[in-house]
Amino acid sequence: MLVHRTLSLLAMTLITLLSACGSPAAPSTPTNSTAAVGSAADTAATASGLQPVSISMGYIPDVQFAMFYVAQAKGYYRDEGLDVTINHGFVTDAIVQVAQGRLTFANAAGDEILLARANKIPVKLVFQTYQQYPVAIFAKQSTGIKQPADLKGKTIGVPVRAGATYVGLKGVLYAAKLSEQDVNIAEINFTQAEAVRTDKVAAAVGYFNNEPLVLQQQGVPVDVLRVSDYIALVSNGIVTSEAFAQSDPETVRKFTRATARGLQDTLDDPEAAFELALQFIPELPAERHPQELAKLKQTTALWESAATRPTVWAIPTQLCGRPRISFSAKAACSKRM
Repeated sequence: MLVHRTLSLLAMTLITLLSACGSPAAPSTPTNSTAAVGSAADTAATASGLQPVSISMGYIPDVQFAMFYVAQAKGYYRDEGLDVTINHGFVTDAIVQVAQGRLTFANAAGDEILLARANKIPVKLVFQTYQQYPVAIFAKQSTGIKQPADLKGKTIGVPVRAGATYVGLKGVLYAAKLSEQDVNIAEINFTQAEAVRTDKVAAAVGYFNNEPLVLQQQGVPVDVLRVSDYIALVSNGIVTSEAFAQSDPETVRKFTRATARGLQDTLDDPEAAFELALQFIPELPAERHPQELAKLKQTTALWESAATRPTVWAIPTQLCGRPRISFSAKAACSKRM
């Protein structure tokens, strides 16, 4: 999920300090806002007596959303009295739609959430789905790129200079005490795996559960530098509007509780979760099933951490317990607690 604007070093530091380690000033309501589905609580119940709520995935149907599919297929949302509509498709303004009340929830990337908060869009992270940042830098083993320091002087491909991949690269460079001037950053659109395979770039930045796996399945041995191994960045999660979180916290709890059950079931039995997920991805060809199951298993590794095992529930990891995306070494979280 991309945010189509570049975050400067200064802006990212500011956003992180505001979002990760303290309560930012009360954001203003965007112009042309509608009544909050903060009032989905006040919406008439469906004929079945269930409360309608909606969530945007911001992407096409995909196994990475298995936790939601499992919760839906197993009736966990219905058990909580909710009639959940899962919306797919590329949505560039899902967070804004949540803030305006046109969507109840959105599944969003960490950089999107931080940027929204920095721009005073009144949304709130209520469930951290990914305990680890999902981005990684990958390169053919023959390049000798084994650690962040090895990136110096190399050409690194990114889709664009924005979004989670670009933020992840900036974080790894910062952790390695490198600047963007120490490397050559090439914008290569969404061709990372092919660009690495054909040596157009020495390394590329993509999602840990996607491009590196594609190359490995093609028989191309790669080394993978996971961003989360070098710096802790705010990762993916579910957001709702501040108005809805305040007016109907019980529905938020119900939704996150049911989603957490789907998440835990997927961790416990990825194969069974994959079979349920296929109900929501009917266009996925059978010959792709093995690769997609492997992708799901890679994805689940991002849903838990040492802090959340053995059971994962709807409680985000402590944001200030370890260094997050603080690109200013002097701006320690502890100073704000």
